[in-house]
Amino acid sequence: LLAAQQRIARLANFDDLTGLPNRSHFTQLVDVALAGSRRNRHCAAVLAIDLARMSTIGDTLGPDVAEELLRQVSQRFQMVLREADVLAKVGRDQFAVALLHMEQREHAGFVAKKLLTALEAPFHIKAQTVHVDLSVGISVFPDDGPDVASLLRFAEAAVKRIKAEEES
Repeated sequence: LLAAQQRIARLANFDDLTGLPNRSHFTQLVDVALAGSRRNRHCAAVLAIDLARMSTIGDTLGPDVAEELLRQVSQRFQMVLREADVLAKVGRDQFAVALLHMEQREHAGFVAKKLLTALEAPFHIKAQTVHVDLSVGISVFPDDGPDVASLLRFAEAAVKRIKAEEES
C-alpha cells in the first residue's frame, strides 16, 4: 500500500518521462522560494522554454526518438543550471526554469544563452542525428508578477511572441 501511495504521489508531482517536476509541483516549489525572495528582496526569474518541431520529430522519426530526445534535452539543461535552480517539464514539449536568489536581473539572459548553447550540438538517438531549436521567454520577479503563475504566463506569452515573429 505504501509503495502504491508513493507511486501516486510521484505521478501527481513529477513528469514520468523525465523525472522532472510537473507544472503543478513547479508552481508549489517556486511559490515557496518566491516568499523567501520577497522577504530578502532578491530577484528571481522564470524562463519558459518551448522546443521547436517536436511533433514533426515524433511523426518522422517515431515517438521513441522524440521521448528520448526530451530526456536528453532535460539532462543537458540540468548540466548548465545551478543546484538552486528549478527545472520542470510543464507541457508536452515545454520546460520551465526558475532562477532563484539572483543578484542581478541580467543573470536570466545569461542562463537563457546557456540553455540555447546546450542544445547546439546534435543529439544522437537510435542511429539518428537530431537537431532541436528552442524559444525562451523570460519574466522577472517581482517586476513582471508577484507569483509563479503570473510569471509563467508572462514568460509563455513572450515565447508566443517570439514564435510569431519567427513565422512572419
